[in-house]
Amino acid sequence: MEDDDDLQKMSKQHATDIHSLLPQDTENADRYVPKRYILVLLCLFGIIVCYADRTNFSVAVIDMSKEYLWSESMQGVMLSAFWYGYAITQIPAGWLSIRYDGKIVMTVGVIIWSLCTLLTPPAATAGTVPLIIVRVVMGMGEGVAFPAIHSLLARWIPVDERSRAVSIIVSGCYIGTILPLAASPSIMMYLGWPWVFYLFGLSGFVWVIFWHLMVTPGPETHHSISVHERRFILLHLKGDERTLRKVEDIPWRQILAHKAVWAILIAQFCSSYAFYVLISWMPTYFSNAFNLDLKSLPALNIPPYVAQGMVGMGAGFIADWLILTHHISVTTVRKLLQISGQMIPALMYSIIAIVDFESAWMAALVMSLALGAGALTLAGVSVNHLDIAPNYASVVFALGNLAGTLAGIIGTSLTGFILDVTGGWTGVFVSMVVAALAGSVSWMFMSTGEKVIV
Repeated sequence: MEDDDDLQKMSKQHATDIHSLLPQDTENADRYVPKRYILVLLCLFGIIVCYADRTNFSVAVIDMSKEYLWSESMQGVMLSAFWYGYAITQIPAGWLSIRYDGKIVMTVGVIIWSLCTLLTPPAATAGTVPLIIVRVVMGMGEGVAFPAIHSLLARWIPVDERSRAVSIIVSGCYIGTILPLAASPSIMMYLGWPWVFYLFGLSGFVWVIFWHLMVTPGPETHHSISVHERRFILLHLKGDERTLRKVEDIPWRQILAHKAVWAILIAQFCSSYAFYVLISWMPTYFSNAFNLDLKSLPALNIPPYVAQGMVGMGAGFIADWLILTHHISVTTVRKLLQISGQMIPALMYSIIAIVDFESAWMAALVMSLALGAGALTLAGVSVNHLDIAPNYASVVFALGNLAGTLAGIIGTSLTGFILDVTGGWTGVFVSMVVAALAGSVSWMFMSTGEKVIV
């Protein structure tokens, strides 16, 4: 009892001091790396692999559409097939991550999507139906990633560190997007488009080895965690004690009836709409709108995601700084960053829709400002499920991710239709502006940073 009192005093005084996280009773304290940091790092790399495997198709489709004579609408079908599979697994993944554990669910998901990445070239050769099936199954594999990770975060990461952890991990979306945008054109020019899928597909199997050896479902079962770090984590999870146990009964009625949950669903849909349209169609936009070849695309496609990644990495630290240092309420911080992350991009997309850019670089600059500002939502809706429902974080996140996936299905397919009908990109960017405005209004009046699902 006396030890617990001492630990509580120490934790309050040094919660943000790295030395308070180290074991005090070993000779190797200076070399000890907190195991929850390793978890966050491996989750980051897992998301990088996840997004690299889904983004490489958006570059390869430029050559694939020429080889297989696909129209813009058919390209939209191929691009959106992934999102149907992704949507199917959102709710089951959230439930499985609670019923069993996030480590197992994540492992199975990575193996499935990596195998499908490797199978993409032979499936495309076999025909459109086999390719669509592979794309759907790949989406099912990737659909478990975030629900599984958020289940692990709820068991491993103290409340005061969650904004940072989520921001770091979700920044893997942008890094994973940049990698294939940078590497795929060169791979396609020198080896051919099939090798884009072979090389990226193998990376997932390498990641699984490290994940299996270094991660456990919770700090209680980790074989090499220090006693000090284990106590520190468990102390700072108190108040959310069910995150440490299996949750057998999910209160679906309470979850689905609360307006804060619907704020997340609407915001995820509206924030994801532009992101998924651009992740699927941006290479085609620069290629077609400015008549550019493959070797010119990386220089234009990469800067927007670099800006997004940089802001994304800092968003969580900004949020924690406002909350912990300036004592601004969690609700206010979530509203401020989420609305800023939607309204600024809305302005940028309006400029792209109105102005007829002659320079691809000017379009890339405005796009960079839009995507960079959009990353502020990582400290808004992307972490809000941990605020309002820490015991059911993976379930609420799965619902939000399902809403975001529907945006991917609708936006990706609708873009192909708009391009076929109008022959231009103005309607595409107008649809992105409408989504951003709707998301901002709903978030202002419906969201909260308080724990409301118990």
